[in-house]
Amino acid sequence: MPNIQKQFLLEVTPEQFLNACSPSELMELEVLIAAPRYQAMMKHPEGPMLPIINPETTAADECAYDDH
Repeated sequence: MPNIQKQFLLEVTPEQFLNACSPSELMELEVLIAAPRYQAMMKHPEGPMLPIINPETTAADECAYDDH
């Protein structure tokens, strides 16, 4: 039997997306948004300006990058 494929565009607003999330998914989103990667994107809309992360860096050392 042949396959029929159709592409379509589905527009979902941020509010619709959040309304469809479970409480645990909302908590996961909160953790992700608070992460340095996404904070950098919000501070620099033209693109993230992330520090180079050294695998030997400790958590205390990473806090020093928050001011950049």
